Amino acid sequence: MSRILLIDNEAKSTDEIKKILLSLDPECAIEIFDSLENFENEANKSEEPDFFNFNLIVLEYQLAKFNEWEAELTKLRSKVSADAVICFTTYDGPTVNRKNILNLAVFNLLYKPYDPLILKESLNMALKTSENSREEIKPIELKPQASTAYVGLLKEVDMLSICDLGFVTQNDTAIPLNTFSKYYSRLFSHEKKQSVWAQCIQSEPAPDMPGTFISKFHFVGIESPVLMKLRKYLLENKTQKIKKSIWSFADSKNQRALNIAVIDAIESPSNLKTDIEEHFKNVTVDILAYDANKQNEPYSKPYDCVINLNPLLGHQALLAMFNPGIIPLLFSETAMTDDQFKELLPIYRDIFRLPLDRSYFYKKLKTLLPDLQCIDSPDVINITSSEKLKAANLVKISEICELYLVFSYHRELPKHSYREFVFITDDENQLIQLPAFCSFTQKAAPEPGNPGVNFTHQFTFWGTTDYHLKQIRLWLLHNYIEQNQAESN
Repeated sequence: MSRILLIDNEAKSTDEIKKILLSLDPECAIEIFDSLENFENEANKSEEPDFFNFNLIVLEYQLAKFNEWEAELTKLRSKVSADAVICFTTYDGPTVNRKNILNLAVFNLLYKPYDPLILKESLNMALKTSENSREEIKPIELKPQASTAYVGLLKEVDMLSICDLGFVTQNDTAIPLNTFSKYYSRLFSHEKKQSVWAQCIQSEPAPDMPGTFISKFHFVGIESPVLMKLRKYLLENKTQKIKKSIWSFADSKNQRALNIAVIDAIESPSNLKTDIEEHFKNVTVDILAYDANKQNEPYSKPYDCVINLNPLLGHQALLAMFNPGIIPLLFSETAMTDDQFKELLPIYRDIFRLPLDRSYFYKKLKTLLPDLQCIDSPDVINITSSEKLKAANLVKISEICELYLVFSYHRELPKHSYREFVFITDDENQLIQLPAFCSFTQKAAPEPGNPGVNFTHQFTFWGTTDYHLKQIRLWLLHNYIEQNQAESN
């Protein structure tokens, strides 16, 4: 039998919660108080040794000031069981600071007026969690939707420096080399976008800072308008320029001639050939024709890099034409979707949107091919910056509903830990960011083609407002339609 403490001065709210709790556990004992003071008075008078033996505690947030809750919760937690689950209820308003409440580490924030179904499912989740269940908690009435869509797992990142090639961050874990993530920041905003893709090219322990890593990223697929905005920001803050060389364009000690292949199509290959050879001392560019109707044997010449200008040439066919270890680059006339980036970035080292931003292209080419010798060393403004970044690691969900989502991840995230999720949409100005807490985790079977370790996670949404619910349901509808269309095709 569960024992539940409910402190709320609104009779309608307590009646609704009480009715649902009794439907979930008809034998539960519910004790109701209309203020913290009345509860404390009763606690002081009680001689029962198990007075504070509550499984679930539901508190109205407005019963104390925001700067009083830390002390109130510390006092309460010192007396109740460690397994006791604490939730807040409140109406939305200017005095409700979600970030402050999240920092208080309460299990959930339930908004009034209640959505009866969400309230029932949330209270059931809280009760089941208080029982310290080791199993995934399933909804009572909500029907989860199977899915193969991606959502972004967000993490705030401290940026140390930035230039028009990439940025350097400080992290509490090492970032796997060559991994790609989306990064959100106002620095990258343009039209409907708020993000760029970046690849980790270095991640090392920070000197004299145990448990801290310095990681270096370069942009991939960044578009010219974002570069122009970023360069303006760099010029406006050039007093913060870093003297230490982070992006080196000095000649390599390895003196050799390099060969670049260009698969013709979009941009005039002869112009591109001339431009590259005029920028670097030790490179030869060959224009290669591709005919999809002919068998294209691998080239015997040892090319260092191939630039694909042909949209009809698939990446597998491209790689079959060259020796392993070649650096493939792609030029595209159209903007890439996130799904296309996820497919292409493991193949191509960068994707350049036409018309080409030549300054960025030649600097990036030098960083990818360090043995290139620049005729004129490019200028790079690299500045310190306190701007915040949010990294979005895209995770494929297997199940989702208005209450939670389930996904696999390459490492086990701590149970009860909080993360922020973002639903990926074309218009990133309308992104919905939702905090959620880890309610279940277990080791999962390896995914096909990926022998690495995987863990299944269930994350329950935290502090879901009416607006959030509408957006989740709209996303669920779109996901359902897209999956049905994919199955029918």
